[in-house]
Amino acid sequence: VEKEDWEGVSEVCRQFIEELLQGTNSCCTWIQEHRTGFGRKNNDQNGHILPLTMTTTSCSVYFDEQKFIKIKTLRATANATSQSSQSNVEDDTILNFFSFNEIDSIPNIDPELAIDPSKFGLIVQTFLRSQGMSGFISSRDKESMAFW
Repeated sequence: VEKEDWEGVSEVCRQFIEELLQGTNSCCTWIQEHRTGFGRKNNDQNGHILPLTMTTTSCSVYFDEQKFIKIKTLRATANATSQSSQSNVEDDTILNFFSFNEIDSIPNIDPELAIDPSKFGLIVQTFLRSQGMSGFISSRDKESMAFW
């Protein structure tokens, strides 16, 4: 395999993965719950039971699959309309679905590798259910998501 061929294939694969991941941060919501409870602790020198206040924090990430599929559909629609030169989908419509910090990272509003979920539903569903996607979502920083 020639080095130039390898670099070309590698670049297409990188762009494909970037397209798959586009909009992920916008679909994630960080949920952090603080709970304060009371327990009992027997630490008094006289054997008295003393109250103990405990605070626990629970963090979860909610991923909105419907919004993710909507973003993929809008990107595919924008790509199809730009190729047929009939612009029915405005760029602003797509940008409304992205988080503020994600807009700057969008490489191209009408990418050639846009995946239409109506045509590639199995690929999108398999990707969403994969362990890699779950790991990617849970590895994101709280600051890159909506926070609740």
